[in-house]
Amino acid sequence: MKLRLFLAAIAAAAATGIVAWAGAREIGADVWRAVWVVPIAVAIHALQLAISGRAWRLLLGEGSPGQGRMAVLRWLREAINSMLPVAQIGGGVATVRMLAQSGVSLTHATAATTLDVMMEAVAMAPPVLAALALLGAGEPTGLIWGFVALLLGLGGFFVAQRMGLFRLAERFGLPGLHDALLELHGDWRRLLGAGLWHLLAWVLGTAETWAALYAMGAQAPLRAAFILEILGMVARSAGFAVPGALGVQEAGFVLVGHLVGIPADAAIAVSMIKRVRELVVGLPGLIVWQAHEGRRYLMRARST
Repeated sequence: MKLRLFLAAIAAAAATGIVAWAGAREIGADVWRAVWVVPIAVAIHALQLAISGRAWRLLLGEGSPGQGRMAVLRWLREAINSMLPVAQIGGGVATVRMLAQSGVSLTHATAATTLDVMMEAVAMAPPVLAALALLGAGEPTGLIWGFVALLLGLGGFFVAQRMGLFRLAERFGLPGLHDALLELHGDWRRLLGAGLWHLLAWVLGTAETWAALYAMGAQAPLRAAFILEILGMVARSAGFAVPGALGVQEAGFVLVGHLVGIPADAAIAVSMIKRVRELVVGLPGLIVWQAHEGRRYLMRARST
């Protein structure tokens, strides 16, 4: 916890420095001009969550909750991960437990959720490759090598799953997890379907970025919005250990914005609009999650 607080403090200082460097007044003016687009951004993101919930449900297969319930669980998973210092895993743990409460076996829910997280990351590959291609071969090789490292890491994680990585978890009360993962790995139709749904969700994020740029008068072409969205999200993913990727996301947007001709203040303003949307979506999610946990606590108390 102390390390997380330390990282949060460093990240907050970095974010403050980036904003000061780019011009706090200019960024504030950009955000003010674009704030009316937040409800649109929320609607776009809600659609992304529903699509991602569809991918997750596909991996769960028969016996999974309905589409609406899965969209809500996907919302809660993201809210917990983005709003709390849980290193992007707390939301998965909480929603796996909710799936188990809905009648899905804990082992199967854990396997499907683990694979869903991996497929979401894998689905980022095509748009990232497209964004790098649009940038041109002469652009920074650091981005390319960083992405290659990400792919190698995902490949290693996939191989480790097949070789029995999660047999360790079976010692802590999840018997059959390794076999459940292997069964899902062998169903290529489910994997492909989940990957395509996640791919659609990633690409749809371009609409949010383009709308924010349009609202602040940046008039960036769709190509620039696509590159900024996709590579900006890669930067955010790279900062998973930092609470909210604070500072990491802003630095990534500034770097990518520079490559496509978007001024630093506008790039940071887009990141800020995303953070406002994140609060609008995430805070109610935390409230719903806590209300759910509170009801379960009261039910257990009454039963005893």
